[in-house]
Amino acid sequence: MSACYLKHIASSASGPGKTLRKIGTLLLLAGTLTTGCGDSEEEREVVADTAELRPLRLQTLHPTIREVSETITGTGTIGAAQTSNLGVVTPGIVERVFVKVGDRVKKDQPLFQTRKSDFEISVRLARAELAAAASRAEQARLDHERALELLAKDFISQAQLDTAVNAKKAAAAERRVADARLAQAEQRLVDTVVRAPYDGVITERNIDEGTYKSAQTFSADSAVLQIQEIKVVVAAVRVPEIYLGALSRGTPADLSIDGLQDTLRSEIFVINDKADPTSRSLDVRFALANYDYRIKPGLFVQAEIHLPERLAMLLNHEAVLDRQNSPHVFLAKDGFAQRRDIVLNDFDATGVEVVAGLNDEDFVLIGPDLSRLVDGTPLPEDINADR
Repeated sequence: MSACYLKHIASSASGPGKTLRKIGTLLLLAGTLTTGCGDSEEEREVVADTAELRPLRLQTLHPTIREVSETITGTGTIGAAQTSNLGVVTPGIVERVFVKVGDRVKKDQPLFQTRKSDFEISVRLARAELAAAASRAEQARLDHERALELLAKDFISQAQLDTAVNAKKAAAAERRVADARLAQAEQRLVDTVVRAPYDGVITERNIDEGTYKSAQTFSADSAVLQIQEIKVVVAAVRVPEIYLGALSRGTPADLSIDGLQDTLRSEIFVINDKADPTSRSLDVRFALANYDYRIKPGLFVQAEIHLPERLAMLLNHEAVLDRQNSPHVFLAKDGFAQRRDIVLNDFDATGVEVVAGLNDEDFVLIGPDLSRLVDGTPLPEDINADR
């Protein structure tokens, strides 16, 4: 290295505010270079290296502790308070359907009926059987009374009286069976008319009159009608499972529903005890009054759930390095930079929440030269956080 070049470097290190560390570094560089005043490529590289000797542009700050309110967003679907797929109770030909899709019905209102004639015949037959059984029971009662009188006069044996007693019991049992069969036949006749189980709206009609239906209904497609109760509807919304600890019954939310202009306020009334292992989400539910039936089951809903205020440690995001893979900061400690790994929770555009790794008394380094730091980098005296 030439004397003129060494003189140039030495003069750059002798100005006011330069530290002994820089002078020592210059001398070390001078000892490794050759002499000469030429403008060689090697000398230009050395000049570039000396840029690293400029003062570190850094300052310190403390993490901030304050109350924060957080809003999480979930999406889901509007559902009915109740949904019932109604099939025939008594098998037969569907003779009448009294309603159509969109009709609003009251509890116990007739919806459809199967043909009654077969069941009316069954009722008449059951009544006749009951009358016959009643006559036999009455005859058995009279026979028992005569047997008691005859036994008192020694005209019959005890065995004959026992036979009369048993005949009376059997006839009474037969009468009760016939009575039950009549009640069953009458109920089947009543069940030919299917009625609304609650106030609701007809949302599906799957068959027309004249279709034969068995009493077995395994799915909505095999039902005659579908009725839904929608005076109150349910918004079933999925949110990330990481918020489980922050959610509770009564947590407020603003709901936006496709097709409706206004935002509806509600609160969580159910947190499903089962999480979805595929989407890693929870099902939370909100009830909405719907007396005008304007909210339709199946609509898309978005919920902004307002979590309770809590204390959080916030830090300027510019102080955090490698946020995506291995988030860490540098602290000012005893005149040196000390690397500290941290756990983050993204909060907003300007700051991040530090979940673990710092306390509010730490001196966190920030500034344009933060990326130049490694663990143990000496810091300028004016950044010494311990003085």
